[in-house]
Parts: sequence; structure tokens; C-alpha cells
Amino acid sequence: MVTENNSNDTCLTISIAKEFDAEEARASRDHFEKIASNWQGDVIIDLNDVDFLDSSGIGAIVFLHKRLISRDCNLKLSGVGGQPQDVIKMLGVDRVIPTTLRESR
Repeated sequence: MVTENNSNDTCLTISIAKEFDAEEARASRDHFEKIASNWQGDVIIDLNDVDFLDSSGIGAIVFLHKRLISRDCNLKLSGVGGQPQDVIKMLGVDRVIPTTLRESR
């Protein structure tokens, strides 16, 4: 499940829960497209509650990153840990998109 928290006018936080897999990436496509086209600031994707991330989830994140960069906005990943951290590191996403790790639980 993808939820949005607009805490201020310059940064939008998107929280993702449980799994960010092909089904969830497909379900969030229109939402991400709307953000990429209309939001005028930086975006943080909070992955603190994500237990599973697959290539479709990575694809959705990279899509949003590319669209934001083309508009001089930035994307950051926060709360990354567990299996999602392994995938993000293995694919080198953390070298392109600033990433902060999940605090110990």
C-alpha cells in the first residue's frame, strides 16, 4: 500500500507498506505518474515498513527518480533495511539515489 504525507510545500513523503512487488508497482503507476508530472519539490520514499522489494518495485522507483531529476527535483529513499536493502545495494540503486538505512528495531 502506498500512502502520501505532504508535511510541507517542498518535500513529499511517500510511505510504502509490506511488499513493493509487481502488483503494488502496477497499482501505484498512476499515482507515481501524477507525482512526477505535478509535484514541484523533492520526494522521499519511506521503505521502513517494506519487507519485500522486487524488480518491478525498483523499476517504479527508478521511473519516479528519472522523472523528478528531469524537472530538477530529487528523490531519496529512507528506512531501507532487510531484503529491500540487499536488492537496492545489489543493483547499485544506492549509488544513484541517496539512501538512508532503517534504524534497528
